Amino acid sequence: MPGFDTVEAISEEWILKRLGIYNWKFPNVTVRYEEVYGGCFSHETVERQKLSIENANCRIECILKKIQVLSIDILGKEKRFDYSVIYK
Repeated sequence: MPGFDTVEAISEEWILKRLGIYNWKFPNVTVRYEEVYGGCFSHETVERQKLSIENANCRIECILKKIQVLSIDILGKEKRFDYSVIYK
């Protein structure tokens, strides 16, 4: 991008901090769902990064509510993105 002289490398740590992978088991099938918390970069404000994290958590919550309507218990539903992934 013009005006930025840094390069952000995509490492295994970067992916692990930013990609939530859920394997939900239903009676006849296992569903893999992946959610990325957002496309924030280190040059963006902390407030903008927090908004991306909150939006990703809202998307996960909406999907979990739809599944719970079916009276299916979901293991790992407490997992959410937190602010530890913010660039300081």
